[in-house]
Amino acid sequence: MILKIYARPLQLLASCLLITITVGCGPASSTMSGSVKYAGQAVVDGNIILQAIDRSGGVAKGKIVDGKYNLDESAGLTAGEYRVQIHGYKKSTTPIANPGENISTSEDVDVKNSGATTSSGDLTLVPYIPSVYNQATELTTTIKAGANDGVDFDLKAVAEKHILR
Repeated sequence: MILKIYARPLQLLASCLLITITVGCGPASSTMSGSVKYAGQAVVDGNIILQAIDRSGGVAKGKIVDGKYNLDESAGLTAGEYRVQIHGYKKSTTPIANPGENISTSEDVDVKNSGATTSSGDLTLVPYIPSVYNQATELTTTIKAGANDGVDFDLKAVAEKHILR
């Protein structure tokens, strides 16, 4: 008699557990790593930002250090098509062009302010990768579920177009 009372709830519990294991809790996470070069040289300090083209997957951000980047599971990357922004910074002793604005360094990724400059002591971080590879990017990549290793970006040197006002 006791078995009959618990048999149906146990069957339902087993079915729910099987469905949860089979379906999972959401899209499978992905990782991505590779190298970044601009004009044949490794991007020593920068950021890589991926925005899902269909805007369903959100944004994944990471640091570029010594020409390498690694977006692990914590970046929130899932399978799909992404638009890629690459920002690179060089240290310079040139005076700050926009002293009131902040730059997103590899310490703090901020899409809105990534084109400005900031100062640290006597050195200034200056963005040097043209907007065609960041704010006006046409770079894309397809991410599959799981590991995506060796996704390298070898950016060609292009002249930045300036609009005269």
